[in-house]
Amino acid sequence: MNDAPTTSHSERDILDACVELMQGMADEFLEYLEWIGAEPDEEEKISFCNMNYFRIVQRLFLWNTSHSGGTSTMNKCRELGVDSSESIAYNPWKARDEENEE
Repeated sequence: MNDAPTTSHSERDILDACVELMQGMADEFLEYLEWIGAEPDEEEKISFCNMNYFRIVQRLFLWNTSHSGGTSTMNKCRELGVDSSESIAYNPWKARDEENEE
């Protein structure tokens, strides 16, 4: 048996991968909506997949710890090099519309 420690990615890499996974899920959800023939209205499209780094970082790195409050979360965001108030607003409809225009 190999007792060597398992290597892992940096926290920033994990954060970026998490955002990519959420974007992939949004794409798959859009494909599902198209498959069932459901098209959301414009207001639903705007609010879809809108989350800020504060919420993602807090849940991903600090959830259920003794330092999961706002100040610690903002400090962790700074450590990771992201703006805690920046929104991750992935809109799969916009990406699809841009592809159709090309």
